[in-house]
Amino acid sequence: MQGRDLWGRFAFSQGKVLNEEMRCGMHLLRVMAWAVVFAMCGVPAAYGLRETTQLTPKSIGVDSALAGQVFAVKVEKIDGGRLRFTFSAEGKEVALSPYMAGELTVMDGDKQVVVCALEQQGKKGAAKYSFEVAAKYLANSKFTFRNSAMTPEGEIAPLYYEYWINLSDFTPEK
Repeated sequence: MQGRDLWGRFAFSQGKVLNEEMRCGMHLLRVMAWAVVFAMCGVPAAYGLRETTQLTPKSIGVDSALAGQVFAVKVEKIDGGRLRFTFSAEGKEVALSPYMAGELTVMDGDKQVVVCALEQQGKKGAAKYSFEVAAKYLANSKFTFRNSAMTPEGEIAPLYYEYWINLSDFTPEK
């Protein structure tokens, strides 16, 4: 048996035809099941739950295998009073999700200068982000790395891990 088209008017699961309404209902049941699991574990039920961790030179240098992931931050001075940061993450015990994101927030005191998504570089199963920031903006600026959790079936789960660094913590003077 074959489905009608690529837009999902009919889908097949274990030899049975499921119409669009049934698939929506199954998705709703899956979301509700995650909400029950999170509620039983004492996690607030909300879409896009996150676990946030600040990375510091000490936490990266001493024990960087947080949640089975290894992190590194490299900083080098370049001309014009700028610094080049390279942030890398790699799955050690647990593979990184294919759903990763890097975000740079540059601040001038309390004033936001820019927030931008960064392009991921590197090989599969690892992430690498490089960016340059003027030294005068380091005090309140930060880089954030997000890695989505995956279900055992390989689907994206409504939970993601967020790791962030204060850029000033990683300057060469420190």
